[in-house]
Amino acid sequence: MARRMARRAREAFNRIVVAVARAVGLGHYLVLDYPATRSPAPRVREAGPLFEVVNEAQDAYRRTLRTIAAYESELARIPRSATDERSPDWTNKFLTGLDAAALYGMVRSRQPATYLEVGSGYSTRVARRAIEDGHLDTRIVSVDPSPRSPVASLCDEVIKRPLELVPSEKLPRLRAGDIVFLDGSHRVFTGSDATVFFIDLLPELPPGVLVGVHDVTLPNDYPREIRDRHYSEQYLLAALLLGEPDWIALVLAADYVSKRPELAEELGGLHTPGVGFGAGIERLLLALEDAGAEPPSEGGVDVFFVCEEGADRVAVLAKVIELRTAGVRADADYAGRSVKGQHTQASRLGAERVVVVGPDTDLSQVTA
Repeated sequence: MARRMARRAREAFNRIVVAVARAVGLGHYLVLDYPATRSPAPRVREAGPLFEVVNEAQDAYRRTLRTIAAYESELARIPRSATDERSPDWTNKFLTGLDAAALYGMVRSRQPATYLEVGSGYSTRVARRAIEDGHLDTRIVSVDPSPRSPVASLCDEVIKRPLELVPSEKLPRLRAGDIVFLDGSHRVFTGSDATVFFIDLLPELPPGVLVGVHDVTLPNDYPREIRDRHYSEQYLLAALLLGEPDWIALVLAADYVSKRPELAEELGGLHTPGVGFGAGIERLLLALEDAGAEPPSEGGVDVFFVCEEGADRVAVLAKVIELRTAGVRADADYAGRSVKGQHTQASRLGAERVVVVGPDTDLSQVTA
């Protein structure tokens, strides 16, 4: 009885502390029953499984960076400081550098029918600028109870509620080529927006939808300067990536790229000030399915194609379709992994034969 009364008294006191803090403008407090490390040291990972997952997608990052660089002149016209509430700029505190350039480039290049963002503000300005510059028919749908800056005039539809309180049938129906940009609370709690997104919404997205997640610094921990915010979203993303599901392929890890000059140089002379945080995930739309070729069964793979730099991936895909049509269990990499990563994937799939394809490989010599 005494323990129960003490627990109830403690819970009542905690509720009072939280309510008072909120009332006087000190923010929202979470009272923990287990002491967290007072000053956790962020980990920088230059090795290990998570580093390998992020690192092996460098070929995909290079392709994405080249796509962004194609819009150098348009990006150069974005002002350093915004002149009105519709214009993007390079000096805001929320979306700058490679993040802003990547969002612009993806909207321009993919020309989505729908751009859905969870958490709106400066990202909305960038997306609208890309739509107007490209004369696109893209619809912007915002899900945010309180955007950082006015977005009503930038959006085609505004849902002013937290994502976790929006019934799924109220969200737009997405299709291949569409884009989702997540920039919400960044915190994984029971029923929070991040939890709902990664567990309930992401797995149900149709193939071919590009997903951007903001404020991601993988493979490293969140940096020291924001550790007091207690962000946790990227660790749910990390756990997902470590499982290496076949329906996910990294297309850009902006923070990782920004720290590696040999990758950033793919942007050529394009100047993207600031440090970019973010990661892109693409649910793969396999041309194999469109071609009516059945994917390999769980029993393994007869032949797996490993593509070196410069290999004709379209020709490889055609060969995979040809072999599958003939009844051969053929497969290849669709995620832009490194050569080492592709060999790892082949081993994981139990491939009986691995064909390494270079720029000059004659695929007509590969038969069943």
